[in-house]
Amino acid sequence: MGRNRSLANINANKSTYTAYRGREVNPKDRRYRTYNRPVMVFDETGSMGYLKSGVQDDRPEFVIVSAIILDRESFANVSSLFPKKNRAGFKYSNATAKDVKPIVEKLSRIDFTFSEIHRSRRNEAFMSNKDRIEFYVQSISELMDFNDPHTPFDVLIDAPPVNAVPELELLCAEKFENGMELEWFEVKSSYGEKILQVHDFVTGLTGDYINGIESDKSKTFDKIIEKRRFRAHRFGCDCEK
Repeated sequence: MGRNRSLANINANKSTYTAYRGREVNPKDRRYRTYNRPVMVFDETGSMGYLKSGVQDDRPEFVIVSAIILDRESFANVSSLFPKKNRAGFKYSNATAKDVKPIVEKLSRIDFTFSEIHRSRRNEAFMSNKDRIEFYVQSISELMDFNDPHTPFDVLIDAPPVNAVPELELLCAEKFENGMELEWFEVKSSYGEKILQVHDFVTGLTGDYINGIESDKSKTFDKIIEKRRFRAHRFGCDCEK
């Protein structure tokens, strides 16, 4: 997989990763970087802890959400609606319904679509760390294939909930070698990264929807639900709600 590379020769402790066209980045790449391409963004919501039979949880589903954003500047600028206090670390989870409503209203007018993979935490995919990494990376792979715009695009992944960066590095190289028109591929923290911060609201709302969470905040999902693209995947069928 990926230029004859393997996990054995990748730093297993990586928490971030940046590649350009499937390879390590050099200074010239950064100097001439542009941001005029679509960007595919990934984030997740919920615990990856295995949920034993009989144990109740308000959020039994783990959800990975991917958006393909055509107007990335407008999408990032939604962050201007965040409260000035702690703007760089503002999240859906600590937002009120009053905070969320104008954000979602603005998102509803922006050119993007999103889709998700969700899996019950009672599934065997959550029984061990190895299983969790495999499920997470395979889900990213499937969403990349599903959302592929078939034109040069970038990928931006919020810091994974499991130590999957080495596997994502291999995935990037493999996708590029197989003909996917990947330009920049980044795994990084959402702190201060406007596109990831705004996408956190799409992810949070989708997670609430999938888990059946009802609140004034979660009801705003109706404003963007028409941007959702439904799909199925090999781990089982995601059931349309």
